[in-house]
Amino acid sequence: ASGRPVVCSDIEGYRQVVTPTGSVLSPPHNVSALADALYALSRDPSLRRSMGHHNRAESLKYDWAALAGQVREEYESALSLHPTQKSWFGRRWSVYRAAGQPAEAAAPVRDVAASEVPAERQASGGSKT
Repeated sequence: ASGRPVVCSDIEGYRQVVTPTGSVLSPPHNVSALADALYALSRDPSLRRSMGHHNRAESLKYDWAALAGQVREEYESALSLHPTQKSWFGRRWSVYRAAGQPAEAAAPVRDVAASEVPAERQASGGSKT
């Protein structure tokens, strides 16, 4: 997000999040290769700049302002598959658009008393897996 080139180990986790245009992948446990990659970048301001621009543009794809609508649509789609399904607390699930909606449109937030939580949820620590 800072618009800088990435130099990292060539491992699965990094390969999943970086792009070849914005990164240099160094063989794992190879200090010499890592040093060489860093040195090469330090000598090439044009390459650093282009990699940084690319990484900044890539990071904008994950900005919450861009993703929020997509996440909301996914939840609405999932909820529409079971419109009569109720939450663990016996109330219907609801989704509303916070932006542009009056405050009254939002369901009030309140603490849930332990007596309202079904026994099977209490025993499982509250996770729904």
